[in-house]
Amino acid sequence: MREEVIDFLLQILLKTSQSSSDKKVLYPLMQDNLDKLDLNFADLLRHWSKNYFAGESLDKAQTVTVAEVIGNFGTLIGQFPQGNAVVG
Repeated sequence: MREEVIDFLLQILLKTSQSSSDKKVLYPLMQDNLDKLDLNFADLLRHWSKNYFAGESLDKAQTVTVAEVIGNFGTLIGQFPQGNAVVG
């Protein structure tokens, strides 16, 4: 299951970037993966981000872009209509 969650994390971050954070694209994907959106997902995102930004070979533009995508995803998930069901 953990591998599926990691795959979903990468997919949702990529879709967030490719769609310019379009709710019409991302919310159906989130809805289809509600089983993965729990507190463990939040921990996984935090750990993935920490490891990603620890990379020494990242250039500034890439770092800013990835940080922006993660921030945009955070905003979207905070506004996600199923949000209460996810946490509860």
